[in-house]
Amino acid sequence: MSYEDDVLWTEACRTGERHYFTGRPCKNGHISKRYTNGRACVDCVSANTAKRNKGIKQMKPLFVTVSVYSADDQKAVIDFANMLNKLKVAQQ
Repeated sequence: MSYEDDVLWTEACRTGERHYFTGRPCKNGHISKRYTNGRACVDCVSANTAKRNKGIKQMKPLFVTVSVYSADDQKAVIDFANMLNKLKVAQQ
């Protein structure tokens, strides 16, 4: 962070702006606006959110499917999901 970046950030905070722009690349090379709250690059935050949501979307069909089965079938599906999660953790 340079002095100029701090001045831009301070001015954006003072005026109540949500974003500010430095024109400099972030650590991942994005040249985009930054959030005044935390100074994070907007493109980095979007990429991280998309990555996190991808895992959530993959699990949603499993939970939606569980609700249409009987109680015994629900238990079997949940046990299967738990087994898959254990395998996934073991592979990491």
